[in-house]
Amino acid sequence: MISIGLARVGKIGTFTIIGLVNGIICGLIMPAFLPLLPATFLGGLAGDASVAAVYGGYSSRNSLLMGCGAAKFIETMVILTFPFLLGFSTFMLAPLLILASAVTVAFLAMLGALVGYGIITELRMAGALQ
Repeated sequence: MISIGLARVGKIGTFTIIGLVNGIICGLIMPAFLPLLPATFLGGLAGDASVAAVYGGYSSRNSLLMGCGAAKFIETMVILTFPFLLGFSTFMLAPLLILASAVTVAFLAMLGALVGYGIITELRMAGALQ
């Protein structure tokens, strides 16, 4: 869904707004998820910054892959590093496991963006998306 929205709008800053709204909704649904707000915001900023530096906008398949991958990598790093820095379960949240988790989540996000791009091409062929 994120990649479809990014392709529809196509402007830098869209991922940051999506991340901010996502974090607010998660915080309202369950206040224990309030740490997600800075993580999703920083992830959105990272996705937008990486795409702006390389592509200039969300106009191609690779820009969607890069934006989604970078955003989810940073989100996962922030979400898992914060409890590690507070001293919670240093065995379960070892730095190498945090990095492996972030890489795995980024890869899965890129796969999701690839599926989203397939949906985008179908919508464009049907005339429902410009």
